[in-house]
Amino acid sequence: TGAYLHQKLNELKEKYDVIKDVRGRGLLQGFEIEGDGREDKYALGQKLYEEMLKNGLITELESRRNLENVVVVMHPALITSRENVDEAVEIIDKSLQSCLK
Repeated sequence: TGAYLHQKLNELKEKYDVIKDVRGRGLLQGFEIEGDGREDKYALGQKLYEEMLKNGLITELESRRNLENVVVVMHPALITSRENVDEAVEIIDKSLQSCLK
């Protein structure tokens, strides 16, 4: 399931220029955010985090001005299914669409 999550996040990376990188091992996965020209990466990361939470996906945001990277970290339960991954990726996709309007 971890490899499937990584694959699905990479598909989002291909769709959205603001996803700079996808990295992780097993079910511990993260994707790095960069600015979109209108907002810097810190503001966009916070906005995305809040939008995903509003849409029902709990993640962790590693984003402080003293860090160079803004990374959304996912660490779902070890019993996560492919259906759960699909639902999470759908929420990320929907949230990115909303943030980038």
